[in-house]
Amino acid sequence: MCRAAALQFSTGGGDARIATLTRMQDGRNIDVISCKEKHRGIAVVWQIDRVRGSCVEAEDAMISELQKNSLGQLRRTLEDLASRERQIAYKRAVPFVHVPIELFVQWDNYTRLLAEADWFAALFSESHRAALHAYSAKVEIFRARHGDHCPDVEEVLALPEWQALMTAAGELLNALQIPPES
Repeated sequence: MCRAAALQFSTGGGDARIATLTRMQDGRNIDVISCKEKHRGIAVVWQIDRVRGSCVEAEDAMISELQKNSLGQLRRTLEDLASRERQIAYKRAVPFVHVPIELFVQWDNYTRLLAEADWFAALFSESHRAALHAYSAKVEIFRARHGDHCPDVEEVLALPEWQALMTAAGELLNALQIPPES
């Protein structure tokens, strides 16, 4: 038997919380309060188990959401890197942004996550991690050749090295088989 009641409240800092009090009978009564909280745009889930009186963060739910969001963002970055049309549209939408540099900044985030975040690296097989590292090496070769003088969209699209990066991004996207967001 399980009974639950939901509460919604605010922490005063504008963060929304939804708490659920659950009473389960499994030979004894257990009261669990689960709170889902939005903090700086990231969903955080925590629980208080009244039987033990301890507060336990439910990292699995948060990590799962981070993994899902990170994969979706990686897919969009690779789609942008692989597509002439998407790069042109990006420039039109945000004309003050230097598109190749912005895409490199986004890519750097995934390179850092791959090296530093176990939850991100765990999303990929050994061969996929090797493919991600190989693409990063190609990006670094391009950067070494062009440095701070990398042209913006339209000019960069004419460079054979950029075209090779675009092709490699498309190949990486196909190899990773990241599902489209639903």
